[in-house]
Amino acid sequence: MISPSLLKKRTLYLLAAAGLVIRLAGGFAKGSQDMDFWKAYAVFCVQHDVKDIYGSADEVFVRLWRSGKTAKEIQAATQTVIPYQSPVSGTVRIYTFPQPPGYIYSIYLSALAMSWLDPSFKNDRLFNFVLNLEPLLSSLAIALFLFWFVGKLTDPGTGAAAGLVYWLNPVVFLNAPIQGFRDPLCALFILLAVCALHQKKLTIAYVCAVACFMTKPQGVVVAPLILCVGLAEHNWRRNAAAFLAACAAGVALCLPFILQGRFLSLLQGVATTMGTSNDLSRQAMNIWWPVQYVLNAAELVRSGVPAWAAWLGRDWRVFTPYPIARITEATGVNLRLVATGLFALFTAANIYWCLRAIRADRNRLFLFAALQAYGYFMLAGSVHNNHYFILVPLLTAACAFKVIPEKYYAAVCLVFFLQDGLFYGLGRDSFFGLRRDNNYLTLILSHLYLSWTTLLLAFANLALFAGLCRRAFSRGPAASR
Repeated sequence: MISPSLLKKRTLYLLAAAGLVIRLAGGFAKGSQDMDFWKAYAVFCVQHDVKDIYGSADEVFVRLWRSGKTAKEIQAATQTVIPYQSPVSGTVRIYTFPQPPGYIYSIYLSALAMSWLDPSFKNDRLFNFVLNLEPLLSSLAIALFLFWFVGKLTDPGTGAAAGLVYWLNPVVFLNAPIQGFRDPLCALFILLAVCALHQKKLTIAYVCAVACFMTKPQGVVVAPLILCVGLAEHNWRRNAAAFLAACAAGVALCLPFILQGRFLSLLQGVATTMGTSNDLSRQAMNIWWPVQYVLNAAELVRSGVPAWAAWLGRDWRVFTPYPIARITEATGVNLRLVATGLFALFTAANIYWCLRAIRADRNRLFLFAALQAYGYFMLAGSVHNNHYFILVPLLTAACAFKVIPEKYYAAVCLVFFLQDGLFYGLGRDSFFGLRRDNNYLTLILSHLYLSWTTLLLAFANLALFAGLCRRAFSRGPAASR
């Protein structure tokens, strides 16, 4: 952490202002290709209606189901398809919305702001900036909350350091606004949930956890730990009341769609999240990246590429996502089930050690919550490169409370920074798009026969994950005795 002695008021304000200036300037960036998704959704919501973002009315679903249509046939007939042309790609693409309702609400607010500034929705940098405002405000809220929460439990200097470390973290800048992702809001809710759980405010913890995964599905990975800690520390009456409040929060977030007869289309849309990626790894430096690299290299050799060029990665196709279904067809082994099983086993171990460790040191709760997100990223299948993000504020809090050393925190953030920079760079402002899934850094690696170095990055991430697990699991029982 930054030394509290450096955090005089003037220094604090200057550092905070520097972070704001970088974000305001970065807000105009073109972002990754995901920015086209947000723009397509935003334009649709204003030109049509938010209620129609998922698909047809509930009575259409019921009628098709009664007529004997299959789930795939119903989806094809009812799911909203959004055509949108990006000036970057120059071609019309088709988009569907597979996220929970909290996600579209934040985009809709940005769309309303854009409609006031430019009713024509010109696809330019102003549109980028408006879409990046919500992630900016969410990151600001995370930084301020860390400042307040850590400062309340330690001292104002440490609280200010925690807030600034998150606010000035390069990997946070890169995620949003530079690459145009929308992870900070989900991360804010999970931070609030774990902080409430830390303070034994069970209802707030459960409600914020629901708000998290009703914003992005990745938030659900921390929910088992939150639930088990809540069940272990509170009686059934408190848990029942908190659970009902959480259910009410979930219903409230879905209420606009329920009242307008679009609940079934919402359920179908969220369910399609499982089908948006069926590859081993989507530029995620986890245990499946080396497997995917080897499979791609072997396939290149079979297609006639020289072995040395394939294995060293001279051909950029070693970075191509590899479908899990192809492995299942060839071997009979469903690696998605294997990956899910690994994560389930890790979750059980993580919860077990967490319940023992927090008896002696409650601040360790932040480490176990961060590990839950880290474990999902490292072990699950079809993980995208940005799915780690919710662990960043949790790990920041763990570092501020001296649960982990600063070097571990810095190393983890560095690995993710290198990963994101390697595959997406500064978004489409950094010569993104010579090939669809590669930016100039991956192309340079392939030309220099250095694509294999991504394996080293994946192994480094695995070593860091194992080191944090060893640190958490070895001390938990000892501390509790």
